[in-house]
Amino acid sequence: MLYESTPRDILKMQIKLESEDITLIVQGVVEAIRPLFNKCGKGYNDIIFTVETITKNEKTGEEIRRQCKFEGDIIFTVESLAEYLQVDVSWVYKSVSTKSIPYIKIGKYTRFKKSVIDKWVETQTVRPVSHLASIRRLSQK
Repeated sequence: MLYESTPRDILKMQIKLESEDITLIVQGVVEAIRPLFNKCGKGYNDIIFTVETITKNEKTGEEIRRQCKFEGDIIFTVESLAEYLQVDVSWVYKSVSTKSIPYIKIGKYTRFKKSVIDKWVETQTVRPVSHLASIRRLSQK
């Protein structure tokens, strides 16, 4: 007599992955979805952000495809912007209160356009100063 398994009989197995294996899996996922992002005009940072979002929220591929077809800009809340920029929520609120970050108001709600934030982030790049220039600047004071 053949043994027929029922869902109750199925064994559960845990797999412990090394960090190098996880990195290889993530790289494989990034490479697999890169064409999808290229089609909708998104870059590497968008891919990484989406992979992290999928991991946290278990988004499906269909949801990602719908997001790419969305013709408007992505709108962040204070919390989602803080996560995107990898900063504290309090930093976002302070930046809004000092008007040092671009934002929009929708009624009483503060929101951020991703395209505008990405351009703003590019302007925040601090350029390195040569060693001699910094010595000259200090000697002039």
